Amino acid sequence: PPLRERGDDIALLATYFQRMHATKFGLQSNGFAAEAMALMRSYDWPGNVRELSHAIESAVLMADGPKIRPEHLNIQPVTGGGVMTEVHIADRPSITLDFAGNCPTLEEIEYEIIRAALEFSKHNLSRAARILGISRDAVRYRISRYEKDGPDDGPKG
Repeated sequence: PPLRERGDDIALLATYFQRMHATKFGLQSNGFAAEAMALMRSYDWPGNVRELSHAIESAVLMADGPKIRPEHLNIQPVTGGGVMTEVHIADRPSITLDFAGNCPTLEEIEYEIIRAALEFSKHNLSRAARILGISRDAVRYRISRYEKDGPDDGPKG
């Protein structure tokens, strides 16, 4: 079964990996702070045991004291809502994506970006294409593709 379904095993494996990696690097490490253990138990571990081993190895090297604390682990706590991420490109406005539940498809995101560029350019295809860094034909092609799916709703997944 996946590691995320074996809560008690996480503590045992984490302790084993902590001792193994501390010995390997000749470092003093005296276990985990309670918060770090709680964080590891709440994490999904998509990479399973191998990911746990790598996280512990990194934490042993990063720890600046006798115990591994949450900030030494390179994992993010699981939140109730889902996964939100912001995409930043240079110093341009960011795009916030919510991958919880009804995850947007690449086609839906592309549609929204093209729609926004067209609105900004007052539906001037040449200007929208320059903004997006693609040709007028590419903009036209994508628009026609979305119109087949339904012009008002955008792409259909």
